[in-house]
Amino acid sequence: MKQFTPDKYLGHKLGRIHRNIDRYFDRNKDGAGPCLPRTQGMIIGYLMDNVERDIFQKDIEAHFDLKGATVTNMLKSLEKNGFIIRTPMENDARLKRITLTEKAYEREEKIRDNIRTIEVAMKKGFTDEEYRQLFSYIDRVIENMEELNS
Repeated sequence: MKQFTPDKYLGHKLGRIHRNIDRYFDRNKDGAGPCLPRTQGMIIGYLMDNVERDIFQKDIEAHFDLKGATVTNMLKSLEKNGFIIRTPMENDARLKRITLTEKAYEREEKIRDNIRTIEVAMKKGFTDEEYRQLFSYIDRVIENMEELNS
């Protein structure tokens, strides 16, 4: 029987990257309240990058390729912890515009600092061209997986 060696599998390696990013965020709480999980921080970053337009749950689902129930739970947590407000639209109460609170903006710099630190750490030892190429490979893997799951 052949021995299973997980380090030979791309999925295993990507999982290790994911877990290490989560660990970094867990270790680097800013002391200003509950620690934001990585994905919730990314949602806040997405909202901050798109303040000029109305953002709804479906936009977050599409941008992060997440299922409705997952996003619903994250948004409930962000709302409960005072980072977002969901406001029903006048023409369709089922649609709720998601906006950031002052508390979210107060945490913005810490969130962005964490993201920058992680990006710098991941890029360490790569030339700019190597890193662009890595992104290209990862984009191809994502496309392959999306095709597999469609």
